[in-house]
Amino acid sequence: MILTEEGDLMSTQRYVLMSLLLICLVFSLGLGSKQDNKIPIPLDHFSATIVDRAGVKTIVTDVSIEGRTFFISQHGKGVLFVEFNDIREVRFSESAKGDEVTVTMTLVSGETMQGTLKGNDNLFGVAKFGKFKIRVKEIESIMLEFIE
Repeated sequence: MILTEEGDLMSTQRYVLMSLLLICLVFSLGLGSKQDNKIPIPLDHFSATIVDRAGVKTIVTDVSIEGRTFFISQHGKGVLFVEFNDIREVRFSESAKGDEVTVTMTLVSGETMQGTLKGNDNLFGVAKFGKFKIRVKEIESIMLEFIE
Protein backbone atom coordinates (compact mmCIF):
# COMPACT_ATOMS: atom_id res chain seq x y z
CA MET A 1 0.00 0.00 0.00
CA ILE A 2 1.43 3.33 -1.02
CA LEU A 3 0.45 6.40 1.01
CA THR A 4 0.10 9.74 -0.55
CA GLU A 5 1.21 12.93 1.10
CA GLU A 6 -2.37 13.43 2.29
CA GLY A 7 -2.39 9.99 3.89
CA ASP A 8 0.91 10.64 5.65
CA LEU A 9 -0.39 13.95 6.99
CA MET A 10 -3.62 12.37 8.27
CA SER A 11 -1.69 9.54 9.88
CA THR A 12 0.66 12.00 11.62
CA GLN A 13 -2.23 14.15 12.84
CA ARG A 14 -4.03 11.10 14.18
CA TYR A 15 -0.83 9.97 15.99
CA VAL A 16 -0.31 13.42 17.57
CA LEU A 17 -3.97 13.63 18.62
CA MET A 18 -3.93 10.18 20.21
CA SER A 19 -0.66 11.00 22.02
CA LEU A 20 -2.13 14.23 23.42
CA LEU A 21 -5.27 12.42 24.57
CA LEU A 22 -3.19 9.77 26.31
CA ILE A 23 -1.07 12.41 28.07
CA CYS A 24 -4.20 14.29 29.22
CA LEU A 25 -5.71 11.06 30.52
CA VAL A 26 -2.59 10.19 32.52
CA PHE A 27 -2.47 13.64 34.17
CA SER A 28 -6.19 13.73 34.89
CA LEU A 29 -6.13 10.41 36.75
CA GLY A 30 -4.48 12.12 39.73
CA LEU A 31 -7.13 14.83 39.94
CA GLY A 32 -9.84 14.39 42.50
CA SER A 33 -7.88 11.98 44.65
CA LYS A 34 -8.61 11.87 48.38
CA GLN A 35 -5.07 12.81 49.48
CA ASP A 36 -6.36 15.75 51.56
CA ASN A 37 -8.22 13.50 53.98
CA LYS A 38 -5.19 11.41 54.94
CA ILE A 39 -3.83 12.27 58.35
CA PRO A 40 -0.78 10.99 60.19
CA ILE A 41 -1.54 8.46 62.95
CA PRO A 42 1.09 8.75 65.71
CA LEU A 43 2.62 5.79 67.55
CA ASP A 44 1.57 7.24 70.94
CA HIS A 45 -2.18 7.70 71.27
CA PHE A 46 -3.61 10.81 72.89
CA SER A 47 -7.09 12.24 73.01
CA ALA A 48 -7.70 15.96 73.11
CA THR A 49 -10.50 18.40 73.61
CA ILE A 50 -9.87 21.26 71.21
CA VAL A 51 -11.64 24.61 71.36
CA ASP A 52 -11.16 26.74 68.27
CA ARG A 53 -11.30 30.55 68.00
CA ALA A 54 -15.00 30.32 67.07
CA GLY A 55 -15.67 28.60 70.42
CA VAL A 56 -16.43 25.21 68.86
CA LYS A 57 -15.34 22.22 70.96
CA THR A 58 -14.10 19.08 69.18
CA ILE A 59 -12.97 15.88 70.87
CA VAL A 60 -10.39 13.89 68.90
CA THR A 61 -8.21 10.82 69.34
CA ASP A 62 -4.84 10.10 67.74
CA VAL A 63 -4.03 13.78 68.02
CA SER A 64 -0.73 15.04 66.63
CA ILE A 65 0.90 18.19 65.33
CA GLU A 66 2.27 17.45 61.88
CA GLY A 67 2.49 13.79 62.96
CA ARG A 68 4.41 14.56 66.18
CA THR A 69 3.24 13.99 69.76
CA PHE A 70 5.27 16.86 71.15
CA PHE A 71 5.28 20.64 70.80
CA ILE A 72 8.31 22.43 69.38
CA SER A 73 8.25 25.76 71.20
CA GLN A 74 10.53 28.75 71.00
CA HIS A 75 11.47 29.55 74.57
CA GLY A 76 13.56 32.72 74.74
CA LYS A 77 16.59 32.08 72.55
CA GLY A 78 16.21 28.30 72.90
CA VAL A 79 13.86 25.62 71.66
CA LEU A 80 11.79 23.32 73.88
CA PHE A 81 10.51 19.91 72.82
CA VAL A 82 7.61 19.25 75.20
CA GLU A 83 6.01 15.79 75.00
CA PHE A 84 2.20 15.57 75.02
CA ASN A 85 2.28 13.22 78.03
CA ASP A 86 3.89 16.02 80.10
CA ILE A 87 1.13 18.52 79.23
CA ARG A 88 -2.34 18.87 80.73
CA GLU A 89 -3.51 22.00 78.88
CA VAL A 90 -2.32 24.49 76.27
CA ARG A 91 -3.83 27.98 75.98
CA PHE A 92 -3.18 29.92 72.78
CA SER A 93 -3.08 33.69 72.36
CA GLU A 94 -2.26 35.50 69.15
CA SER A 95 1.24 36.86 68.91
CA ALA A 96 2.30 40.00 67.11
CA LYS A 97 5.13 38.10 65.37
CA GLY A 98 3.76 37.12 61.96
CA ASP A 99 2.78 33.45 61.90
CA GLU A 100 3.87 32.64 65.49
CA VAL A 101 1.37 31.95 68.27
CA THR A 102 2.18 32.52 71.94
CA VAL A 103 1.12 29.63 74.18
CA THR A 104 0.92 28.93 77.89
CA MET A 105 1.36 25.24 78.68
CA THR A 106 0.13 23.81 81.97
CA LEU A 107 2.18 20.73 82.73
CA VAL A 108 0.94 17.61 84.51
CA SER A 109 3.13 18.70 87.46
CA GLY A 110 1.10 21.95 87.73
CA GLU A 111 3.90 24.20 86.47
CA THR A 112 3.22 26.61 83.62
CA MET A 113 5.56 27.70 80.87
CA GLN A 114 5.28 30.09 77.96
CA GLY A 115 6.61 29.80 74.45
CA THR A 116 5.71 30.30 70.81
CA LEU A 117 4.57 27.79 68.20
CA LYS A 118 4.39 27.95 64.41
CA GLY A 119 0.85 29.11 63.65
CA ASN A 120 0.73 27.44 60.23
CA ASP A 121 1.45 23.95 61.58
CA ASN A 122 -1.54 21.61 61.45
CA LEU A 123 -3.07 19.67 64.31
CA PHE A 124 -4.59 16.37 63.21
CA GLY A 125 -6.94 13.96 64.94
CA VAL A 126 -9.84 11.59 64.49
CA ALA A 127 -13.25 12.80 65.68
CA LYS A 128 -16.24 10.48 65.92
CA PHE A 129 -17.70 12.13 62.81
CA GLY A 130 -14.53 12.03 60.68
CA LYS A 131 -10.93 13.07 60.37
CA PHE A 132 -10.03 16.47 61.82
CA LYS A 133 -7.43 19.06 60.81
CA ILE A 134 -6.94 22.60 62.10
CA ARG A 135 -4.16 25.16 61.91
CA VAL A 136 -2.48 25.87 65.23
CA LYS A 137 -3.22 29.61 64.90
CA GLU A 138 -6.97 28.79 64.83
CA ILE A 139 -6.91 27.03 68.23
CA GLU A 140 -7.88 28.66 71.51
CA SER A 141 -7.12 25.74 73.86
CA ILE A 142 -6.24 22.05 74.00
CA MET A 143 -6.77 19.61 76.88
CA LEU A 144 -4.63 16.49 76.40
CA GLU A 145 -5.01 12.97 77.79
CA PHE A 146 -2.89 9.87 77.17
CA ILE A 147 -4.80 6.80 75.91
CA GLU A 148 -3.38 3.47 77.06
